[in-house]
Amino acid sequence: MVQKKRIKRNRAGFYDDEDEPLLSDDDSSEKAFSKEAIKLGYSRKHLRIRIKEEYILLKRYALLLFGYFLALIYPYPIVMRNFSFYLHHTMKDYVEDESTLRHKTLYDLGHQVFPDLSQNKIFLRMNELANSFLVTAMVTLVISILFLKRSKMGQKSRKPGEIANITNISSIGMLFRFLTMMVVGHFFRVLTYPLTSLPGPAKHCTNYTIESINRPTVLSEIFFRINSPFENCGDLLFSGHILAATTVVLCLNHYLPIVTSMNKSICFRILLMIFKVSVWLCLGLQIFTTIATRNHYTVDIWLATLFSYMNWTWHYNVILKRDPVIRKMKSFSNEKIY
Repeated sequence: MVQKKRIKRNRAGFYDDEDEPLLSDDDSSEKAFSKEAIKLGYSRKHLRIRIKEEYILLKRYALLLFGYFLALIYPYPIVMRNFSFYLHHTMKDYVEDESTLRHKTLYDLGHQVFPDLSQNKIFLRMNELANSFLVTAMVTLVISILFLKRSKMGQKSRKPGEIANITNISSIGMLFRFLTMMVVGHFFRVLTYPLTSLPGPAKHCTNYTIESINRPTVLSEIFFRINSPFENCGDLLFSGHILAATTVVLCLNHYLPIVTSMNKSICFRILLMIFKVSVWLCLGLQIFTTIATRNHYTVDIWLATLFSYMNWTWHYNVILKRDPVIRKMKSFSNEKIY
């Protein structure tokens, strides 16, 4: 019978370098990786441990995550969007005689510079593809964090008894950070709805017949009326679509170098750089198509990108400086992780 090695800790409370608290001597074949490495691992045992850790984090933040999902499913996209449409006024509402109306939209620099592509199906499709690419990249990165090999519980973990990989990131932490920024961003976004209502520049808003059909006529309708985003007017300042896209790009730009930091091959570094440039190009393409298809004014896009960056900076440096990871805490002393 193979006797398991006893794990020792020094006076500072850290584990000795030669000991591995996660694996016994029976699992020596799984100890090929260096504790200094930050790389993907495919060991079934490591993956099981990582999933267990993420599950514990999920239980810890379950209530908040549920509230975030609920806010992003009903109050923001339905109630508040309908409320903005209820307050919406077209340009004809400001003149006595519609025949004297010279312009159906406000002056906009982006609309003057970019051609009107609102009827161009190719650019509309390109916008959808760019959005799908960003979402797929985000989901892939969240899943890939599950495969990060873990470090020993030692000085690299910075705190005695900490159970985490040396990157100190987690899938639930990344998801929690992203959803927090989205909820905060949409909270400040809906505050602008009752302040100033801009006449929508989209074709379904400048067509007054279609606008009157889709628009809620009584206040009670805002709670149950469901319009497509391509049928809604009024929720302009600032763009929720660009808010989400910019937040995704900032998350990818932050987490991707951490996950791939130990792969030093030149070819991989080049591919990583190409991917990061592609992500920013997708954001630029979405900004261009959003203005060119007349779904938003340029000021909506400018404020959305500016607020997204400020929201990320504030959240990362003040609210949540580090991702939530599993540590040996009293509240989890009874949790069996491995």
